[in-house]
Amino acid sequence: MASIGRVLLNIFLITFAFHGKNDSATQDGGACGRYLVANSGSFASPNFPHQYPSNAQCTWYIRVGINQRIMLNFTELHMEVSPRCSHDYIIIYDGPSINSALIATTCTGSNNIFVSSSSSMTVYFRSDSNETRRGFSAYYYSLPSHHSEGASCGGYLVDDSGSFASPNYPQQYPINSQCTWYIRVGINQRIKLNITDLQMVTGASCKFNHVEIYNGPSMNSALIAKICSESERIFISSSNSMTVHFTTDFSLSNQGFSANYNSMSHGATCGGYLVGHSETFASPNYPHQYPNNAQCAWYIRVDSNQCIRLDITEIQLEFAPNCKYDYVSIYDGPSTNSTLIATICSGSNLIFTSSSNSMTVHFRSDNMGTNHGFTAYYRSLPMHTRLQKRHYLEDNY
Repeated sequence: MASIGRVLLNIFLITFAFHGKNDSATQDGGACGRYLVANSGSFASPNFPHQYPSNAQCTWYIRVGINQRIMLNFTELHMEVSPRCSHDYIIIYDGPSINSALIATTCTGSNNIFVSSSSSMTVYFRSDSNETRRGFSAYYYSLPSHHSEGASCGGYLVDDSGSFASPNYPQQYPINSQCTWYIRVGINQRIKLNITDLQMVTGASCKFNHVEIYNGPSMNSALIAKICSESERIFISSSNSMTVHFTTDFSLSNQGFSANYNSMSHGATCGGYLVGHSETFASPNYPHQYPNNAQCAWYIRVDSNQCIRLDITEIQLEFAPNCKYDYVSIYDGPSTNSTLIATICSGSNLIFTSSSNSMTVHFRSDNMGTNHGFTAYYRSLPMHTRLQKRHYLEDNY
């Protein structure tokens, strides 16, 4: 708890420095790289917030305490954007030099967060001879290499897998709690979060006590779910970061929750967020047999004035009456708490249409027989297409 408190104090002090003072007083200004050896600090591209020069090459060498790790946050990043960041870019290395392991190469985005595996990190900035932009600003602070997760109220989870729980779990959580866990895994990974137990005081819309899961590095990221009772328990991020926020009010309490997470490859096909106008997805390993005990949810989102047409082109699951063993459930909305459209386990060329711009598809297999699985395709349609179809049916009924 004490180490987490120090981390939060560092965040507060750095945030105050960023917002309470002029940039030139807190950042490098025109400096082009240097050694940063304090437990926290900030730096920026040359001339920030004005345009950085062409043909710049700058290296920052960050060092913290021997038993610490480094969390680096790019608060602003405005650079010439190019395929694979081939023109102007920043490279972050996991160690004391540019010969260390590569963490990431970036040239765009906001609130990008990277974590080292040791007490050193190297940041290299390069611009070419063409266009320039405002550049970047960044701050860093140290994290304990290992910290207790048992009774802690929030913290940073930066290993490829881990577990955490509400304060005092499995005893009753305290009232008036606010805890936030920031999960980060490898740069080319996603996060699979499993809520293994959830016993909270419930209320309408989970207003009083709840767990919120965000698809990104902070509570400003897109909300995946807000839960307080039995519901969908597996959630998958679309990037290498996820934020989990736990809130309780001043009245009753309960046992709380426990959770674990693990990293998964971006190529994995077990659920995720689908936000394009059209896309194809399938059960894990399709057209080969899917695994037992699979739980996958695809969250489909299109533009606000569109609806979704889902085509299940083929589905071959373990068959049972009422599809009670292995099944695909389709929900008319953003989560598995939305209205159920259908539950299916066999058939072909099945078509389902949403009433809004969101749809959720949930696939589950039990611990016994498997089959080939399913493949599906969706595309967005103008909302008036659905309305015209409904009016036609009503007029001809």
